[in-house]
Amino acid sequence: MKILINTRNFIGSILFNIFFWTYFMIIVVVLIPLYCVFSYKTMRIIAYKSTAKAMHVLLRIFLGIKYEVTGLENVSGQCIIGANHQSMWETLAVPDAISDTKDISVVVKKELGDTLLFGIHMKNLRNIAIDRSKPVFALKTLLSCGSEAKNSGDSILIFVTGTRTQEQDGSGHKVGVYALYKNLGLPVVPCRIDSGKCWGKQSFFKRCGTIHANFMKPIQPGLSREEFDEVMSKSFSDII
Repeated sequence: MKILINTRNFIGSILFNIFFWTYFMIIVVVLIPLYCVFSYKTMRIIAYKSTAKAMHVLLRIFLGIKYEVTGLENVSGQCIIGANHQSMWETLAVPDAISDTKDISVVVKKELGDTLLFGIHMKNLRNIAIDRSKPVFALKTLLSCGSEAKNSGDSILIFVTGTRTQEQDGSGHKVGVYALYKNLGLPVVPCRIDSGKCWGKQSFFKRCGTIHANFMKPIQPGLSREEFDEVMSKSFSDII
């Protein structure tokens, strides 16, 4: 049985990667002219939802990977969504799961915008691109762009560990999420994700299972750094 399961994962992963990345590269090109027609908020819906839906369907068909999202009632009004980061899955699935995807600015690494095609999308979707190699400059950019996003009515999605990691307890969250929390005066909604058990960091091969994304109770503004860290870590320690 173990051999059969591994064989399915092996073949399914190959088929998923062929179909998904082919679709992804096509949609990246096809969507570019639409920026001349639709507003950036409408384009967020088109870009995130079309790509996420294709990803979910292909994961289920080829690998039997399902997903469950809970706690969406906690995402109410303008807020900062602080999620852990284990795979590419949540970069598409989290915006797709939120009904107000058009009002979500995503904090991304600047490297994604260094290529021509991705650069066009990063700029036009008005994501917040930060250079992780320059921490001080990155923090200034985060706060400046975060303030602009807030003023435009956006919530902000930030992956609190900064990069993909298998950790789920939230203890490794970076200073960026607290800086946004303190300076923007918005509540933080922790979002715990366990996608790594099915889709590992930079892993070609995937494993069958169910991915969970749990949006937890918001952390209201006004806490000190120590208080915030304690509540954040406790939120992530809750079992999905």
